[in-house]
Amino acid sequence: MQSIQTVHTNARLPDALVHCLPPHICDAILRAGVFPIEEIRLRCGKQLCLSSRGSHRLCSVTVNERELSDIFTRMCGGSIYA
Repeated sequence: MQSIQTVHTNARLPDALVHCLPPHICDAILRAGVFPIEEIRLRCGKQLCLSSRGSHRLCSVTVNERELSDIFTRMCGGSIYA
């Protein structure tokens, strides 16, 4: 089984993620140092989970219902029903 690699450089998140995610979520992702990120799991009231190469890492950050709704709306470009 492959393990999650830790990044020791000044990693950056893609602009699309920075646009959709609140700053505290972006900071938590960068602090986790997971590379490459294959999946980001955001669940209301649960810890942020990052997946990479079959491994998972929990971050100490959670999102509430309002934050999750705002993230979803930004990801849809404000057009949820289109």
